[in-house]
Amino acid sequence: MSASPPTESPPWGRYAFLGTAVVPIEEASVSVLDRGLLRGEGVFEALRTYAGVPFAVRRHLDRMEESARTTLLALPERMILRRAVEETAAANDFLAGGFETRIQLTVTAGPGGPGPDPFGDPDPTVIAIATRLPTVVDDTPLTALTLPWMRHESAVLTGVKPTSYLDHLVGKKWARQNGADEGVWTNSRGQITEATGANLFVVREGAVVTPPLEAGLLAGVTRDLVLDRCRERGVPVLVTPLTREDVLSADECFITSTPREAVAISTLDGTPIGTGERPVFSGVVADFRRWAPAHPDP
Repeated sequence: MSASPPTESPPWGRYAFLGTAVVPIEEASVSVLDRGLLRGEGVFEALRTYAGVPFAVRRHLDRMEESARTTLLALPERMILRRAVEETAAANDFLAGGFETRIQLTVTAGPGGPGPDPFGDPDPTVIAIATRLPTVVDDTPLTALTLPWMRHESAVLTGVKPTSYLDHLVGKKWARQNGADEGVWTNSRGQITEATGANLFVVREGAVVTPPLEAGLLAGVTRDLVLDRCRERGVPVLVTPLTREDVLSADECFITSTPREAVAISTLDGTPIGTGERPVFSGVVADFRRWAPAHPDP
C-alpha cells in the first residue's frame, strides 16, 4: 500500500480573534443569524506585519471608522479593534516559519437575522484571522484587462471597504478567466479608477500620477503612504483623472495594496505599457520596503 501524500498545512493561523478574545480557530464560529453572513452588512480591513509587528494600525482603523460611518454600522471601542489586530498577530507565529502575517479584521452588524431591519439590538461581531504572507515578494509584473462593467463614483459604497466584496471578486475572476492577472475598473465617465483590491498609478515623464478619490476609488493606506514618500523624496506627484488612453501611453504603471506593497503592470488589454524599463517604480518599491519596517504606525 502506497503512503498517502503529505497534507500541505493551511495558510491560515491556528488562532482567531472572536468577540473580545483569541480562541483556537476550530472553535471560532459565528451565528447563522449574523447579518454579515446573511446581508453582507459589515466592513473589514486587511493589515500586514513587518518583522511580526502590525503596520499602520491607526490608519487602517481610521478608514474602518469612516467605512462604518458611511454604512451606518456601529463599531466597538477602538481599543478592542486594536487588540484584535495585535493579539491575532502575536498568537500566530508565522515569523518562525519565514512568513509575515496578513490580518483581516472584520466587523459585522451582529446576529440580527435576515430581515431588512435587525431583530433586537445585536452587538457587532468582531473577527480577526491571520494568514501567512511571504517575506520575499514576487516582483513579476502583472497583466491587466479593463473590466466590462463600471463602478459608479457616487454609489453609496464608493470609498468603503465592505464585507460584501463580491464585485471585486467577480472582477478578479473575470480577468483571470480571460488570461490576465488583474482587472481595472472604470467609472461612469469612462475614467480609470483602481484595480480589484488595489490602487493604480502611472508614471509620465518622471511624475507619479494617480486618480483622485472623487473618481470613485478606495483611499488606500499604501496609496497614501507611497504618495507621501514620493513627495518626501522629491518625486513629482500628480493626482488627476486618468483615462484608459492615459494608462496605455504611460511610461510605467503599477498598483499598490497592503499585502503586495507595489507591483508593476506590464500590459493593459494586451498592449504593452512603456518600454519595460521601470526606474521610477523600482525607486518607489525600494524606498517603501526600506522605510515601512522602521515606521510601524506612520
